[in-house]
Amino acid sequence: MSMLVDEGILVRSSDPGHSQRSILKLTQKGIDLLPVLADISVWSLKHLKVDPALADIARQAAANRDDFILRETSRLAERDLS
Repeated sequence: MSMLVDEGILVRSSDPGHSQRSILKLTQKGIDLLPVLADISVWSLKHLKVDPALADIARQAAANRDDFILRETSRLAERDLS
């Protein structure tokens, strides 16, 4: 995780409810990786044994990549950039 923070993909902040925890959020740079991650997940369905919960997400990406990326990018931006 530290490397992702150092590279600006995640930002770390203190958890106000627990002094020993941190909150990690995606930056815009991290959100911009979604198309790459979607393509890797679709590839994984073909070539690897994938956890069933993750396979469902990969199937959504495979069924309509552009809609999936638009929907998830919007959802992540709303959640993590607020």
